[in-house]
Amino acid sequence: MKKRLFLSIIALVTIASFGFANGAADSESKDQFVVGFSVSDITNPYWSTQVQGAQDKADELGVKLVIHDSQMDPARELSVLENWITQGVDGIMMATLDAEASAPYVERAQAEGIFVVATIHPMKSNPDAFLSLDEYKFGYTAGLEAGKWISENLPPDAKFAIIVEDMLAHVIARGDGIVDGVHENAPGAQLVARQSSSNTSEALNIAENLIQAHPDLKVIQGNNDNNALGAYEAFRAAGITGSDVYVGGNDATPQALELISQDTIYRMSVDINPYGSGRLEMEMMWNLLNGIDFEKVQTVPLEAVTKANVAKFLK
Repeated sequence: MKKRLFLSIIALVTIASFGFANGAADSESKDQFVVGFSVSDITNPYWSTQVQGAQDKADELGVKLVIHDSQMDPARELSVLENWITQGVDGIMMATLDAEASAPYVERAQAEGIFVVATIHPMKSNPDAFLSLDEYKFGYTAGLEAGKWISENLPPDAKFAIIVEDMLAHVIARGDGIVDGVHENAPGAQLVARQSSSNTSEALNIAENLIQAHPDLKVIQGNNDNNALGAYEAFRAAGITGSDVYVGGNDATPQALELISQDTIYRMSVDINPYGSGRLEMEMMWNLLNGIDFEKVQTVPLEAVTKANVAKFLK
């Protein structure tokens, strides 16, 4: 069921992005608000879930929502912004990949009366509304759990590694938070590697190399579940699945939650409610379009998910 839902979202993105980016809005859209929503990578379960939340809310409100997948490519992001501004959409929701490069486009859009909502990723220019994520706290929450695991199950000087996305400037703080969180609960733990990955396959290769370089490595924390899943598969492939092995992630995606519930070496993730965030971002845009007063800057709540509380997050 989840797989079919994910594939249907991909199909929606492909059709909607192609149809709208290559021509003006159709006749149906003239009688309704048209909003573009650009996400950084829809193959990431976090973003596909958020897109579903936004789409469901848009359907309830009667808004035509056009989804665009930037595929981690800033050039694609700028191209769709140019198209949307030219076509005169009513609003743009965006998880920007390059805050510096996108700033002039955001300012142009606003100058032409197009509302802009920043979704999770901060912008250099001022959006009309922003659902923000405290990146440092997001990482710190995960790091605390990893440090607690080390203090309870491993020697005080145990090695740990993190797989992050330091190529994205606004995400660097999340990695910093992870390291600080680990050392809060396990001050003697040794960070042996901090490497960047943009997807599960890259993370798998990184983790395989780390395990070979450090045969006694038992703890890898990802900055998201995509990277953590790569570490999980690397440990499994190496036959390292003991009760002292720890993999942690962030985002609380469905696959991560299932693994946590099954008491595997995938021990923890941090929930930031992607479906609810998508709905809230669409509601923010609706309020802007209709001149409804609301709190323009809001922050996503965080909650660590472990075997002890995972049941309430499973659907």
